Order: sequence, then structure tokens, then C-alpha cells
Amino acid sequence: MTSSLRGITLCDVTVKAAKGGYHSGEVGGFVPETFRVLRHLLDRIDDSKTGNVMKELETELPSYAEPEAKRMAELMKKDLAIKYKMEDGV
Repeated sequence: MTSSLRGITLCDVTVKAAKGGYHSGEVGGFVPETFRVLRHLLDRIDDSKTGNVMKELETELPSYAEPEAKRMAELMKKDLAIKYKMEDGV
């Protein structure tokens, strides 16, 4: 049984700038870097520097959710530490 679910969104994105494969030494700065364009578009949804999402995706946390999450974290912390191995410092 669950008290909350998280959503997932899948999409295929194609970013095109030039009509051919050109050497960056020849067109660098003139033809937009497609990965940078995609990162800019994604940052409009989820800011890669801050982790903040766009305001339209924010929602108010139900009053029961925070105490429930804290309780579950306390119950599961040992199991989670065993199940999900992390690098030192993470």
C-alpha cells in the first residue's frame, strides 16, 4: 500500500541546428551547440544548478506527508544504507 506516488515523464527530443556534420573548429560559436540548447531547454523545467523545478510543477505538501516521511526514514535508515551502497562522502 502507498500513500503517495511520484510521476514520471518520458519524451523523445531532437535538437537540430546545422544541416550537416561540421567540424567545431570551422563553425564553433557560429552554429549553436545542440547539447547546450537541450540543456537550456531542460533547465527551464529543472534547473541543473539549483535543483529547483518550474513553479508550475510545484505543489503544496499535504500535512501528513512530512511526519510520515520522517517516520519511514527512521524505520528504514539501516536497511537503506545496506541496500543502496554510496561512495564515501555522498
